[in-house]
Amino acid sequence: MKRMVIKLGGSVLVTEQDYTNHVRRIRDMSLDTERIYLVVSAQKGITDKLVNSLNINWSDRDKAKYLLSGELASARKIYQRLLDERVNVRLLMQGSGLFPVVANSSYIDAELHLDESMDRREVLDYLDSKVVVIPGFGGENENAEPVILGRNSSDLVAGLVARIDPNVDEVVFVKDVPGVYDEDKKVISSLSLPEAKGFEMGKLLEGRVLQYACCDLRIKGIDSEGTVVRY
Repeated sequence: MKRMVIKLGGSVLVTEQDYTNHVRRIRDMSLDTERIYLVVSAQKGITDKLVNSLNINWSDRDKAKYLLSGELASARKIYQRLLDERVNVRLLMQGSGLFPVVANSSYIDAELHLDESMDRREVLDYLDSKVVVIPGFGGENENAEPVILGRNSSDLVAGLVARIDPNVDEVVFVKDVPGVYDEDKKVISSLSLPEAKGFEMGKLLEGRVLQYACCDLRIKGIDSEGTVVRY
């Protein structure tokens, strides 16, 4: 049985029914998978609302917590629904001291500390859950405080989790498009990693994901096979 990372973007988390549908898919997939790391974005539109309502007088520390609240709420919602479906699930959140992605204390645009993140492998090794829900967008610093890794960084969190756990053999990014299009607007079935780095991904995939890639990456719609970036 394999381990995998699934990233649910905000574009596929629009309605309450979307959450229900994804939870049921994850429940079913978990039956044939050793572990699923489920990285969750905020519900569509929430992060923009948080950015627009941000109090400029707050400290950067408080701003980071506020901006992450959309991802945390989304992750808690999925976690609770997975519990209701009797799935063996664990929630790992920024600020717990156990979060797998570690960065410095530049709260709003933190710099990744890859070596310290790799040291969190032991945390993942000791988990016995079939599904591990992880909020995207941020990490935590060495003082276990939440920090933001930059806009659109939930994809990066998903890619880093795969790098930290060497038993993961695929990262699946679920989007609102069926995959990567070629010039004729047809979905490309596969790309090599060098090809993907030279390809215009647009908003489909955060660029740093390719930089830290360590396994196959699949960019797909809910009901499509998508595009596989071969590692």
